[in-house]
Amino acid sequence: MADLNRTLARAIRDGQVPEGALRALKQTGAEKLEVASPRYLERNAR
Repeated sequence: MADLNRTLARAIRDGQVPEGALRALKQTGAEKLEVASPRYLERNAR
């Protein structure tokens, strides 16, 4: 997984954002927040 993240980060820095990357990153962030701070998403729902 770390290798995939590094590859994605490199592509984004190079201006080559893969289709669906933003959606995937938002989902990953939301999943992490559900574990670390579940009420954050409730208070800051968009």
